[in-house]
Amino acid sequence: MLLELSYLNEVCFLSLNTDDKKYNQVLKMAQQELEQVLGPEFYEEIVSQYPSSFTADNTTLYNDYVRDFLAWQTYLYYLKFAGAEATPTGIREFNDENSSVLDDVKLWSFEKNVLGVATKYKDAMINYLKLEQAKDTTKFPLWENSCKTVYSFAISAVDKSSDSVLKVNKAIITNE
Repeated sequence: MLLELSYLNEVCFLSLNTDDKKYNQVLKMAQQELEQVLGPEFYEEIVSQYPSSFTADNTTLYNDYVRDFLAWQTYLYYLKFAGAEATPTGIREFNDENSSVLDDVKLWSFEKNVLGVATKYKDAMINYLKLEQAKDTTKFPLWENSCKTVYSFAISAVDKSSDSVLKVNKAIITNE
């Protein structure tokens, strides 16, 4: 793992009383996200150098960007599982006597705020890599600045003289 779990408590104020296996799995998911940002070769370089053999450039990258991104991305993934516990009889939600679980809207808002922080750190990391490469093309040679495709549904243009509307309707109706 690329992050000490104690750092989660330091940065994100997470409880150290939670079973480490919960944090380890979501940290693994956050590291997969990091691998997508850095690319497989550069990610493997970071993993192979962690924790004590970083190059000077990778030390700065890790300490100033990667570590905080991993912490907040781990926190975001953890929130998706934090409110429930798997038991032999099914998934259960537990409440302490003097507290209550956030309702759906408040939890969504909380997750959105944590996502915003994780995204801020990811963007800062990418900007740092771009800036360093712009200043010196030999920096971070394994990282390639590439746009990742995000898939979503949208209709960009439909005009009156086109049969685009019919094609969209046909595709929706016939599931083409």
